[in-house]
Amino acid sequence: MRKFFTKAKIIWTIIILAIGGFVAWRIAAPKSADEGILTDTVKRQDLTRTVLATGQVTSETDLDLSFKISGVVTRVNVKVGSKRSTKATRALR
Repeated sequence: MRKFFTKAKIIWTIIILAIGGFVAWRIAAPKSADEGILTDTVKRQDLTRTVLATGQVTSETDLDLSFKISGVVTRVNVKVGSKRSTKATRALR
């Protein structure tokens, strides 16, 4: 009776499995190094994101604000980028 696993059958099986593994790897491998990476050119824009949630919003720090007088600010006497002294009037009611 002859042996089922001869040296030639084992060698051919290893060669066929190696070739099959290589072919499967080449098919499954990404086509280029950048595949799956999303890129875009740099541009300045506003980013917005809508978030829908329920619950209570709380602040990490609570401030106790107190003012000498009460009222509504009607005018702010400061222009963007201007420098003022610390005693200058900044807002009028």
